[in-house]
Amino acid sequence: MSEPRRSAVATVTITLEIDVGSWGPECTIDQAARQAKEEALGRIKRILMQSTQADADLHLKRDTLHGVRLVGARKVEVSLVEATP
Repeated sequence: MSEPRRSAVATVTITLEIDVGSWGPECTIDQAARQAKEEALGRIKRILMQSTQADADLHLKRDTLHGVRLVGARKVEVSLVEATP
């Protein structure tokens, strides 16, 4: 009897830090966090889309590049910065 074939499957989650800008004093923390998340995800999605356009004949999804998939933003940090006059 032959040995069963074994294989390994791995998934790696990578954290990227993306500077997405700043907001004025009239903006709430919740609004800044939401907009920052949308901007960061939008930038990554555009990068992945541009990367896959050349491989359109491979029928890759727009948000996928050779096994890379945009999952979402797990953590958004917003810092309050006070400017001195």
